[in-house]
Amino acid sequence: MKKAIVNILVIVSILALWNYKTIGAKWKGNFPIIKFEINPHLIGYKSFLTENAIAFRMIEAAEEWNTKTGSRIEWQASAIQKKDEIQPFTFDVNKLIQSANEKGITPCELAKSELTKQSVPFFNQQFEDADCTSSSCAMVWSCGDQIVSANVIMNNSQFNWNDLSNDKDMIDIKTETMKNLGLLAGLTHCRAGEGEQSCSGTEPTSDSAMYRFTEPGKKQTISQDDSNGIQSIYGAYSLPFPKEGQYALNFTERAMIRDFRILESTLGYDDDLKRAEGYKFIKGLISYDERKSMKTFQEMYNDFYNKMQRQMVDADKETLLIQRDTLLIGIYQAQRAKEDLQKGIGQFEASFIDNSIQRQLELWKVTIDALGSNRN
Repeated sequence: MKKAIVNILVIVSILALWNYKTIGAKWKGNFPIIKFEINPHLIGYKSFLTENAIAFRMIEAAEEWNTKTGSRIEWQASAIQKKDEIQPFTFDVNKLIQSANEKGITPCELAKSELTKQSVPFFNQQFEDADCTSSSCAMVWSCGDQIVSANVIMNNSQFNWNDLSNDKDMIDIKTETMKNLGLLAGLTHCRAGEGEQSCSGTEPTSDSAMYRFTEPGKKQTISQDDSNGIQSIYGAYSLPFPKEGQYALNFTERAMIRDFRILESTLGYDDDLKRAEGYKFIKGLISYDERKSMKTFQEMYNDFYNKMQRQMVDADKETLLIQRDTLLIGIYQAQRAKEDLQKGIGQFEASFIDNSIQRQLELWKVTIDALGSNRN
């Protein structure tokens, strides 16, 4: 594999052997969504899994990070590629340098300007990379404090993979995926050979996803250490839904929130200035409606709340699902309005936002109860 070292474009190679800390770079955006592609065809040594099982466990690993860390970043499997449709590395440094020279700008300026989406070709075969001697090899390319591309190779020519078991000769593919997702986000961990003294204060517990060693026959989980690490890079975030139980968000509902965030990002509403302008526009519409209806905004909101309550009576599945989706996005938007108010760009009173969240959560629980097994 060809390598290039550019004094402006920093190439960080992580061979799954790093200290538990950050690399000093992160993906762009207020709430980045890392889209990764899967090549589930692990040929070579031994894999005791079907391609569907490999893909499923990798998606599960992403959901572990999404649901347990409470951070302002998400992982999403964007495609499952066939073995002959994916290349070992899609970030061509030499081509980037050539294009930058032609445009008269630096490679980093070009890389950042062309970063329209974060797509990580993920879990490729080894491609005879002599440098990849550990169980997997993650490569992260950064420009200053911004990650611009990343990739992962699975070393399936020297290691056995399984969906685990207690077989001491097997590596759990979900555990390995969780570690690599942390590396791709900017986390790192102790190098091989580093003593306990040099790792002191930065080493997560041995059951953590970012623990320095991948041990055959062992499953690891997202720990508090992992959550603290990723939050230190991207910040903490949580929606006011219960974390567990029947009222917690399921996979479909989390995906809806993710899709809505992608839409906001596409429309430019991740930008604080644009959001502040949007609030002023909404405030103007509210003032017009208040004059037209002779009601205050609070009264109009009460009417909306009462209407949703009435819809619960003898509502069919389709109506209940529409109400669930409306409440899901409404609670998400109210939480964002609360955060924006704290940043000084909101337009609604904190008491109104808190009351709105509370009342919508009450309706949420009633709606989920009414849906029962028809929730998905």
